[in-house]
Amino acid sequence: MNITEWYVTFVPPSRKSWLTIFGHVQLFGYAGDGLSTTWFFYNPAWTGAEIDILYHDDDVNLALAAMFTRGETYRIANTGSSRAPILPMQNCATIVAHFIGLRAFTPRGLKRQLLRNGAEKVSDGTEQQ
Repeated sequence: MNITEWYVTFVPPSRKSWLTIFGHVQLFGYAGDGLSTTWFFYNPAWTGAEIDILYHDDDVNLALAAMFTRGETYRIANTGSSRAPILPMQNCATIVAHFIGLRAFTPRGLKRQLLRNGAEKVSDGTEQQ
């Protein structure tokens, strides 16, 4: 599956502690050929990675609504292959950055890298979006 466009959602921290001070990062995107579109949702959670592959419109719309209301979401075109080496310390930001072909260690650094590479903010995390 070659992803056409990536979306990165920055979920704010749910409580203040040293583990959640940075928040969380999730990734989703789609691959389509004009006739059908397949969506890829990836959550690099502490308890293990969660991967969903969806192609039914109703399922996709529910998942997109959940992602867009979870936090700020940015869209970036596929950059091709990932040339950034994997960092030794793995967290949600480093994993998502590697998928996209960038290198970042924190969610804040990933957001800066996305904006530097032409990402567009598509959601601010409110239901009005």
